[in-house]
Amino acid sequence: MRVPSHLFIAVALICAGIGLPQRLPDSNQRPNVLLVVIDTLRADALGRGITPNIDALASDGVRFDEAFCHAPMTLPAHTALFSSRLPGEAQVITNGQEVARSLPLLGQHLSARGYDALAAVSLATLWPVVTGCGVDRGFHIYDLGDRPVERSHEVLPRVTRLLDDRDESKPFFLFAHFSDPHEPYNCHGSAGHSARVFIDDAPAGSASTSEMSWWYRNLDLSPGEHTVRFTSEQPFKARELQVSSEGQALEVHFTAGELLKAHEDIEFTFNTPGGSVEISIWINDAPDEEEIKRRYDLEVSAADRAVGALIKDLKRRGLNRNTVIALTGDHGEALGEHGQFGHVTTLFDEVLRVPLVIRPPSLRDRRSLKERAQELVTHIDLAPTLLELIDIAPWDEMRGSSLLSDEGERTLLAETHTPEAPRDLICLRDERTKLIYAPGTDSFTCYDLVSDPGEEHDVYSHRAGTLDEWERRLRAHAVLADKSSRRRDAGGHLAALGYAGD
Repeated sequence: MRVPSHLFIAVALICAGIGLPQRLPDSNQRPNVLLVVIDTLRADALGRGITPNIDALASDGVRFDEAFCHAPMTLPAHTALFSSRLPGEAQVITNGQEVARSLPLLGQHLSARGYDALAAVSLATLWPVVTGCGVDRGFHIYDLGDRPVERSHEVLPRVTRLLDDRDESKPFFLFAHFSDPHEPYNCHGSAGHSARVFIDDAPAGSASTSEMSWWYRNLDLSPGEHTVRFTSEQPFKARELQVSSEGQALEVHFTAGELLKAHEDIEFTFNTPGGSVEISIWINDAPDEEEIKRRYDLEVSAADRAVGALIKDLKRRGLNRNTVIALTGDHGEALGEHGQFGHVTTLFDEVLRVPLVIRPPSLRDRRSLKERAQELVTHIDLAPTLLELIDIAPWDEMRGSSLLSDEGERTLLAETHTPEAPRDLICLRDERTKLIYAPGTDSFTCYDLVSDPGEEHDVYSHRAGTLDEWERRLRAHAVLADKSSRRRDAGGHLAALGYAGD
């Protein structure tokens, strides 16, 4: 039986297209992009049974086992991720800085190319000092939330509202930021710590401490001095305190305890001319090291539940299969390694290694990404990768390269700086070696990552003369970073979030 030639050609064309990614030039038909960043998420949190939703996403996409950030601080890490530039090059090396309007950013790039760019963030370190001078630039909506820290169950409704209100004539770029498991670590119902409250020695209820909480009161007080006291059997911290009357801040004096230090009693006094007085205090308990580790996992699970709910919502809307999904942490978290808890202070792998999962709609793209899955990759590679997945050209001066192409062996440059860090540190790392430079003392430490993955033994004296090029590069980058502006957040939230001030 003869097949008509035009039918043969049509069938051949259909068969030739099977398996090819659907990348159409019309912006309305491009894939959507969902970028989820979970603050302070360690790479080794995945695959342990506490992240079933993220693990399922990884099974549906590609998980990169050796992914690294460029700074153990939220704003520099995010700026590198969104700009594909190193923190020193982007001139954003600490929290609380402005992001130069001349620095190209992913949200701005996609918005200019027909995307509805939307974001919901959960940490004050991502609040721009000036609108448009942060990573907010280019977003149609950049939802800050109401408080310096908001947990995933508070952020998720804001994210879904963005999907409700999006411009459906455009593809979307949605940036969802979850601050769990950033310190302070919530107990998620596993402990019942609280502080009793007294106002002028009269009982005034209690405040939860094992769950981060804000205690508010609006009081009608007589003129003169008044005293407020919080007391608990377990140590707790007061992170922020505001006392005001008729919109004017009142001067506060601590008679027991102080801000940002763990105490069992905190007492303060203030004078008022009389009338309405508003008191707001942010408090949480001070868990010991073993409890921190346990609560960290609880926080990770909370973030994972939010991720699962968000992906389920995409499926409900029929958006899941035509959405590129990328999930990462902005940086890691030390949980006792090298005697440290938290981030910022060092450049060891526990604060630099992060999870990275990418789920593109195209099976062909998934296969290409899997070829890089065991290689060292960095955050500055993410923006060019996302752009290639949606067939949009990158901007000039990107420092990263798409993970869809073989660019040879990548090298990580990471940095942390004062005043958050106790000293400036810059490092270079490949799959075998890490070299850390301290500009203040012009000194180096070196670790053999093959024989010493825990970075316990400095072998710099044994590697003398073999790392000259890396040493030159680190010294040059230190000069570049030193030129960066270090203007700080005037809102005072950085100290409350655990970062050192000027």
